[in-house]
Amino acid sequence: MRGFGIAALLLCIGTAAAQEIPTSPLTSAAPSLGTAPAATVPADSPPAEREVTTYGADKARFDIPLGKAAAPMQNTVRDEPMVRGGIYDRPYLLRLGSASTDVAIGGYFELVGSYLQQVGISDGFSAEARRFNIFLTSKIADRLRLTSELEFEHGTQTIGLETAALDVLLHHTLNLRGGVILVPIGKFNLAHDAPLYDIVDRPLVSTRIIPSTLSEVGGGLFGIFYPGGHKLTYEAYVVNGLTDGVIAAEGTRLSGGKQGNRFERDNNGLPAFSGRIGYALPPRKLFRLETALSFYSSIYNTLQIDGLVVDDPRWLHILAWDVESSLGPLTVRGELAYARIDLPPTLTARHTTEQLGFYYEALGTIFSRPIFMFSRASLLAVVRLDWVDLHRGQQASGEASGDETTRLSLGLSFRPAPTTSLRIGYYHEWISDALGNPIRGGGVQLGMASYF
Repeated sequence: MRGFGIAALLLCIGTAAAQEIPTSPLTSAAPSLGTAPAATVPADSPPAEREVTTYGADKARFDIPLGKAAAPMQNTVRDEPMVRGGIYDRPYLLRLGSASTDVAIGGYFELVGSYLQQVGISDGFSAEARRFNIFLTSKIADRLRLTSELEFEHGTQTIGLETAALDVLLHHTLNLRGGVILVPIGKFNLAHDAPLYDIVDRPLVSTRIIPSTLSEVGGGLFGIFYPGGHKLTYEAYVVNGLTDGVIAAEGTRLSGGKQGNRFERDNNGLPAFSGRIGYALPPRKLFRLETALSFYSSIYNTLQIDGLVVDDPRWLHILAWDVESSLGPLTVRGELAYARIDLPPTLTARHTTEQLGFYYEALGTIFSRPIFMFSRASLLAVVRLDWVDLHRGQQASGEASGDETTRLSLGLSFRPAPTTSLRIGYYHEWISDALGNPIRGGGVQLGMASYF
């Protein structure tokens, strides 16, 4: 309970402190879901902002701002994205089309250099072409939108389709989505682009417990409500689900369930279920707060081979809570996740039925002003605390089970433009391996990430 208590305390402090990615470069430059235009904005509509190109009929829009931002207009309704920084809240390099058709093209890249060591042993400095992702979004018809993303990892070592989702826009409160979908478990899985963050590595809880980036084939519903100026969002999908790889390693590893054929077929013929409910306070000048609860439930094991029953259904459940808040130049965000896995009785003691973890990050703007030839430059300082326990509880002998990592990261990020981050960071981690042996590690990392 020590880790759980720390996580709850830190996230509660973060909630009280306030919310917002330091003016996200994405909130004014990406496709979003809309509502009907009106001279008098009703209480359940988003706040007024500026002119947009409108896709679709009233209350079923796909809006993309074109060109330079216009001055605020009282009669224009703003369409806020489902998730700030998510796949429908991105800048795009190029937009082609007319009022009836439109294609937007963009992407981002990430380059990393690292000098890392464990127990005093290092392989020296090395550079990595970590990611090169390409976005393509298209309005097919008034109420149809396709969003896709192709990912190249580690140069061309891994090439994969991360998203290819078709949206049918019925109303801002009820819409359909199907295809290769980002599963809505935690916010980081939905908004994970490298240029959004100012620490090189992704959070441990969002990669080791929630296997981000997790995309699966399926479909479901999503929508937004605006009761009294507040924002409520929901997503609910049925997808193929994780596979036997969850328990294929020497320990329980949820990321191992992302096997390559999950886009082709379900290994057991029983779908997984995932959903997320989010809440955001009405926008204020200096203060923002967003939080959400999400879940993921799947039968992960193979049940039959050639018609022969080989195992009983075994469930995997993940619960997650994310929060993000800002007050002036200070931003805090965090994510807490708990996983429970039903295991067969024949597995070794290194496998576990429970996993728990969190990350908590505080980000402060040191300055934001023109510098040299950069008119929108900023410098930010960031600190992050990660903790994951991949083997909750004790062994049968009563000894601690190990498989636990605590990491403290510190960094500076210079942004010559809001969509580009040049960062340097240091982290130190305390590890207890699967046998309970203590290990120290850490290193210095350099990184650059930018949308294009």
